[in-house]
Amino acid sequence: MTTQSLRAITFSEFDNHMGTQLRHQYPEDTLSQDSFEVLSEYVIVAKQLANRVIVVKRETYQFANYSVAIENVKYHRNTLFFSLGLVLDRDADSKPFEVVLRKTASMLVALEEESEFLFKAHESDDLRNLVKSMYMQLSSTGR
Repeated sequence: MTTQSLRAITFSEFDNHMGTQLRHQYPEDTLSQDSFEVLSEYVIVAKQLANRVIVVKRETYQFANYSVAIENVKYHRNTLFFSLGLVLDRDADSKPFEVVLRKTASMLVALEEESEFLFKAHESDDLRNLVKSMYMQLSSTGR
C-alpha cells in the first residue's frame, strides 16, 4: 500500500432531515460540497449493498467507500447509517485500502454497540480526532 496515494479520509452519515451528510474529512476541504454531492448516492447505500467497498473513479481521484447500517430501535427509523471513505489518487490500487475500510468500520460498529460512540459523537470531537488520527497513521506508517 503506497500511502502517498491517500488524499483524505471521510466519515459520513445519514441525517433523517437532510439526507447523506459529510460530517468529517481530513485533510479538511479535500472534497468540495459539489464533489461530495456527486458521490453521495454511493456513500450511504441501501441495506442490501451495505458492508461492501464501493469504488468510484472520477477525473482526478477515486473514492473508496464502505457503508454500514446498524439496526436498533433506539435509532430514528430503527437504523444508524454511516460510512467511511478514502479519497485516493485516481490510478492507485484501492485493494490494500479496502482492508483498512473494512477493519475500521468493524471497529466503529463495536464501539457503537459497546458505548454508543457514534450516536454520542455529536457531543464531542472524538470522531473528528479519530478521522485525523487514522489519516496521520496511514500516511506516516501505512498502518
